[in-house]
Amino acid sequence: MTVLRRIGVWMDHSFANLIEFSTGAITLVTIDSNFCWHAYETGLATNEAKLFFKEHNIQSAYLKELESALQNCNELVLFGPNYSKIKLYHFLRQNKLFSSTRIKITHTENMDENQQYDFVKGCFLAN
Repeated sequence: MTVLRRIGVWMDHSFANLIEFSTGAITLVTIDSNFCWHAYETGLATNEAKLFFKEHNIQSAYLKELESALQNCNELVLFGPNYSKIKLYHFLRQNKLFSSTRIKITHTENMDENQQYDFVKGCFLAN
């Protein structure tokens, strides 16, 4: 019997909560991005091209870290308040390992951890 691995990912540009839903148990793992708005604002005044390159590298490392944490997953729900979930979706679709993974994207507002748990539980119990 194959074990289904279902994960809900609430994310924004600064961190992502990976909420794994299995029979009766829900686990939470937080992955932080190294992006710092203070460095962004001070760097913007000095060298915009260098800052853009640095921001792109930080974001790529963040997405790769999320990608490695989500491997061997059967179903994913990406949700959160901003565009970062769409970037993760496109990033994952470029990888052939995720070709058979069902991915659903939903826009939500800011949520606390309990609301995130309830949202993920509702998504996977509805299937």
